Amino acid sequence: MPKINGVHVKQTVVSGSGNGGTALTVAVTDMDFTEVSDSTGAWDGTTYTVQNSNSIINIVGQMSLTTNASRFVGIYKNGLVLRDDICNFPGSTSTHSFNFQIAPDEISEGDSLSIRIATGSGGGTLNNISAHYITIVETQIL
Repeated sequence: MPKINGVHVKQTVVSGSGNGGTALTVAVTDMDFTEVSDSTGAWDGTTYTVQNSNSIINIVGQMSLTTNASRFVGIYKNGLVLRDDICNFPGSTSTHSFNFQIAPDEISEGDSLSIRIATGSGGGTLNNISAHYITIVETQIL
């Protein structure tokens, strides 16, 4: 059983890259990742299912779109906005990094999490290149 700072933890780690060139409608379309690494069945490439209550979830990644524009990236829980103002990107680039940390009091086992372009920004079409990737780490303290 792994330890972090001497404390036993259970970790679920999933990752993905690439996409289907999906057109993203603001606040509606979940961002997809087609090359999925997931040994637990927690993630289908668009939606991550929380495995345990009392977990901390870190989501780190980068999206690549076919056009340059200022955009917000949001994290959605069960189809509703959890946060949509974390990552605002300048209009001079089409590749945008994102990093979310979700606290235990924000989620419960079975909740679904997804990434979307958030309200207040323009939609776009995903660019299927290696710069489009995600890693999700769920850590439960035992």
